[in-house]
Amino acid sequence: MTKKKNNQVYVYILDKEFCWVPALLVEQSKEKATVVVTDYKSEIEITGSNDPPPGRSTKTVTVKLKDYPNSVLPLQNVVANNHNVKPVADMIDLSFLHEAAILYNLKARHIQSMPYTRTGDIIIAVNPYKWLNKLYSEENRTHYSRTLVWEAAKKDCDPRIDLPPHVYESSALAYKGLAISGVDQSILVSGESGAGKTETVKICMNHLASVVQQEHTVLDHDTASLDMNVITKVLDSNPLLEAFGNAKTRRNDNSSRFGKFIQLQFEQGHVNPQHLTLKGSECQVYLLEKSRVVHHDNEMERTFHIFYQLLAAPDPVKTKFWKPLQGKDNTHFRYVGPTDTHSIEGVNDSDQFEKTIQSLSLIGIDGETLKTFLQAICVVLQLGNLTFAEDGKDSDHSVIASTNELQILGTLMGISVDKLSATLTTRLVKVRHEETVVPLSPESAKESTDALAKQLYDRIFLWLVRNINEATTAGGDLESYGHIGLLDIFGFESFPVNSFEQLCINFANEALQAKFTNDVFVSVYAEYKEEGIRLEEITYDDNTHVLDLIQNRTGLLAMLNEECIRPNGSDSGFVNKALHSNSKSPALIIPRIKTSDVEFGIRHYAGDVMYDATGFVTKNQDTLPTDLMECAQSSTNEIIANEIAKTTTSACSRNAESSKGSPKRKQSNLVAPTAWTKYKSSLDHLMKNLRKSQSRYIRCVKPNSLKKPAVMEHSLTLQQLRSSGVISAVTLARSAFPNRLEHTLILNRFMFLLPSKHRNKWKSLNLHDPEDQKDASEMLLTQALEPLVGKNGVKAFVIGRSKAYFRGGALEYLESMRLKALEIPATKIQAVFRGHLARTVVERRRKKEQQEMYNFYNGRAARIQSMVRMWLAQKERDKLYVKLIKAQAKALKKQKKQKKLDNAAITIQRHLRGSYIRRRYAAVFAKLKERLSLLDKIDRIQKKVNKVKKNRKKELEQAQRGIDIDHGRDIWEASQLHIEDIELSEAAQAIELLQGEHKELQIKLKTQVAVLKPLQKNFDKLMEENKKLREDFQQAHERNERTKKANQDLITRHEDMEKQTAKLKEELANLSKMYAPAANGRLDFQMGLNDILEMIRDRCDDGELVEEVFNLGQQVHNAASEMQAEANAKYEQNVLNSPENVKRRLRSGGTPKTPNIASARSRRNILNASFGKIGSPGLGSSTGSIGKEKKKK
Repeated sequence: MTKKKNNQVYVYILDKEFCWVPALLVEQSKEKATVVVTDYKSEIEITGSNDPPPGRSTKTVTVKLKDYPNSVLPLQNVVANNHNVKPVADMIDLSFLHEAAILYNLKARHIQSMPYTRTGDIIIAVNPYKWLNKLYSEENRTHYSRTLVWEAAKKDCDPRIDLPPHVYESSALAYKGLAISGVDQSILVSGESGAGKTETVKICMNHLASVVQQEHTVLDHDTASLDMNVITKVLDSNPLLEAFGNAKTRRNDNSSRFGKFIQLQFEQGHVNPQHLTLKGSECQVYLLEKSRVVHHDNEMERTFHIFYQLLAAPDPVKTKFWKPLQGKDNTHFRYVGPTDTHSIEGVNDSDQFEKTIQSLSLIGIDGETLKTFLQAICVVLQLGNLTFAEDGKDSDHSVIASTNELQILGTLMGISVDKLSATLTTRLVKVRHEETVVPLSPESAKESTDALAKQLYDRIFLWLVRNINEATTAGGDLESYGHIGLLDIFGFESFPVNSFEQLCINFANEALQAKFTNDVFVSVYAEYKEEGIRLEEITYDDNTHVLDLIQNRTGLLAMLNEECIRPNGSDSGFVNKALHSNSKSPALIIPRIKTSDVEFGIRHYAGDVMYDATGFVTKNQDTLPTDLMECAQSSTNEIIANEIAKTTTSACSRNAESSKGSPKRKQSNLVAPTAWTKYKSSLDHLMKNLRKSQSRYIRCVKPNSLKKPAVMEHSLTLQQLRSSGVISAVTLARSAFPNRLEHTLILNRFMFLLPSKHRNKWKSLNLHDPEDQKDASEMLLTQALEPLVGKNGVKAFVIGRSKAYFRGGALEYLESMRLKALEIPATKIQAVFRGHLARTVVERRRKKEQQEMYNFYNGRAARIQSMVRMWLAQKERDKLYVKLIKAQAKALKKQKKQKKLDNAAITIQRHLRGSYIRRRYAAVFAKLKERLSLLDKIDRIQKKVNKVKKNRKKELEQAQRGIDIDHGRDIWEASQLHIEDIELSEAAQAIELLQGEHKELQIKLKTQVAVLKPLQKNFDKLMEENKKLREDFQQAHERNERTKKANQDLITRHEDMEKQTAKLKEELANLSKMYAPAANGRLDFQMGLNDILEMIRDRCDDGELVEEVFNLGQQVHNAASEMQAEANAKYEQNVLNSPENVKRRLRSGGTPKTPNIASARSRRNILNASFGKIGSPGLGSSTGSIGKEKKKK
């Protein structure tokens, strides 16, 4: 039988892949239920709608009811009209409150970008993975402050009713609670990494600061500025903690690797005690992840942000703190390593470093203190660069292989290299009064170095926290201030391998869960009391047995401390003792099949966790060897030395107190307080502060591992809801009565289930009155749920003032009764609907036929109208065609005229270019012929000079063979004079010849210039005429642009002109290529002739040709001068070495006079002077004339 939607019951069923999926209940028995479920392919398709997505089919499934709580399928909270999930702001208002309902309510709000949801006083914050500007605007912050703090007293109801859920609600109510009741407040933020805890704490702190600013807007200027200074310090201290304590992990780019509890300190006003003034803050930190300093996944993670910020700073900035940082980045340090992430939350590391330095300056860390502080950070970095190797003499000994890195580290720490090397590669063991040096293997030495780096960073971090507290803590008596604390701590952790850190974190979460359970029970108690319900039946499970297992005297961690004190304590010994002492604890899991001696498990409130105790003893001792501490204490870095000294002093002081009266001796680190002892002490202090305060809870949820908005992974979300205690809180709130409905909803939904004999009683009731609604609801439920009354007479429901509370299965029974009661009227309604549907179909068919007839006749009329319009259009077209033919005839006539003009222009241009090129190259070839003839003449002169040289050389040789010296000298002088006369006459002839040619060339140049000027004028006139012709052509082109054919012809002619131009250019280039090689081949033996030809071809400048010719003559003159000087030198040498001159020198004892040499020199100077007088003016005049011509051009 087909069912109407009003009868359908929507439920959730378990699914292996998607945890819970919506389904439609078809049939149900005591043991089984049949449902229809959509075949979903991904979680994105599951949006809370019960309608299948496009392209998805449904299937019928049978489920076993024993797999579900109370053997009942959980019902959906659907909207009545569309049967989709109805998202609510406060999940307490859900009619059916269970795990599946919580999941789908959060998912529906997450998809709609509503990240916050209430569960009573708990705020569930789902990370939206995007910044919602409107949600965190200044107006929104002010609205929450005004509604919940300043105007709350004017309202009689809960002011949160008018506000959507928000973390501003928690911060505003905390402020209100401290201001009005004077009770300290705390906001506990928890969740796994990447859920948004750190960002939530910052949002709450900023909101609290804004509330204080709103309150003090009426203060005087000095007080307001003082408050703003405190607020700025408090807010800016948080980024400092992030820089030194946060790191990128696989799940979160800005993950807090430590827990922190920030207490804001407020002072009540003197005039109005309800007005608070922020005076300061104090921060307590827990469990810094020191191991991240020396190890992290280089591919997906980073170590602490401060290392990347320091190394990303510009060289001039970071070298102020440590010079070896010049040119280095994170790849130069092993502890940091390569990374593909260089910005966090949109700010790159370099810019973030500037903000970190500014924040440090704000709390008083600057100057030399800042330099010392950052150098301490560099010490940690440099420790990671040390490498160790086996000693060649002994394989059990180790040496530091990286000597350069060791030298840098020693200089940085102010410790000698020998001392540092000995401390890192050996261990000093003290037994009574004897000291023994034990060498370390390379592996042990590296572990010791890493331990030192971790300890140093931990002490540096604590030093920073102390300085922040000193700068931000209020002065005076701290007990007199009110406190609002914000706790940001790790969520429950369960990994494939869980170690000591996970045990400490989960223990803290167990302690917080115990307080959370107690606070939820108090709120449930208050609700039931307000509704007038008796509370004898309310029971709930607590986690006391888990806390006892961990922290009792014989608990796990007490056994661990005991094992750390033993000389040969081991991890396996600790596990054996712990299992034996606590074997009866219900919270302890003892593996049935032991795969390891260090394995045990605990049944936590959030699930079972198996722990691997490997390294528990070492991690719990948390101490450095004495010689390592003494070495670090000797550092010149004051921060390192003082912090290590404080650790040593505190340990020794405790040992001294326990051994008064005994002889003084140096204490061992074996009896120092363990990591668990220190952590337990700080956790007890935290829980003490929390118990004194009124706590508010914010549970942060990471919706998916992809870090994408509007996507929720069911399994991941449910695991977090369970581990954060949200599911247990709901279970506690609904432990006795899991479902509740308001009286008005009960009457509207189940009124027809009341038997008719009892309906007459309702006539006397006013169903708009709350008391009558309560009586009517009780009457209805008493009759409807009578079969569920227990043997002891206990009803399946309890009536409150505004709601009815149902025991397990009661509401589901009501829904099944409603389903059966609606089946009969549903059939009648369906029959009426089908009749209406058939009549509607017939009516639609009739209207369709009428419309077809109308369209038929309307089409005929339209066809006639179209034919008339076509005839009129054809008539108009004929008129336009006649006009077009006339216009085309006119255009064709103009085109022919324009074509004639174009052809005439082309012919003129062709003749003009041809004439110009022929004249230009004829002049060039004439000049080349003249130059070649001149060169031939110069060659002939050169040959004559060479011939004279040869004759003169022969005469000299004959003189040296035995001819009488005096006679030879006379002959030589005569021949020399004869040679000089010949040379002078030939040189004079050459000069006259050159001067004559020079004058002829000047005359030719003037003639060519005179011829060129009228040609240039004619060419300019032709260009102007051509320009006018082009303008006329352009005008004709614009006039004839309307016709397509004329336009195409003009484009074609334009392309032809471009082709002709290209052909002319190509012919010119071919001529140049044809004549240039011949000229270059004949003049290649003279330098500079290529430049002359290039200038003639490019410029057609005759002045340059004259200048080059003169230069060639000058070269001939220089060559002749050099030959003359060479001959004179040889002649002088021969005269000096003659026998007569030698005899004269011997007789006179001095240098003989050489009048012949002097006379020869005088004749040579006269020749040179004559060449200078003839050549210089010609060169100068030629150069000057060329310069003048250049200026004119």
